Amino acid sequence: MLENDRPTEETRNIKMALMGPLAGIGDSLSQFCLAPLFSTIAASFAKDGLIIGPILFSWL
Repeated sequence: MLENDRPTEETRNIKMALMGPLAGIGDSLSQFCLAPLFSTIAASFAKDGLIIGPILFSWL
């Protein structure tokens, strides 16, 4: 957009309009995909007696 001699205000408005929906997608991905995955890995480490398991779980 900036290369096509469009006004910077238009670029800023598009960025501001996309900020909320993209943040919602990122939050959902983090809370419902990555956190359970890493928690399961940490629990597996703890079950095997490795000290990294509880450390990893508390860090999440």
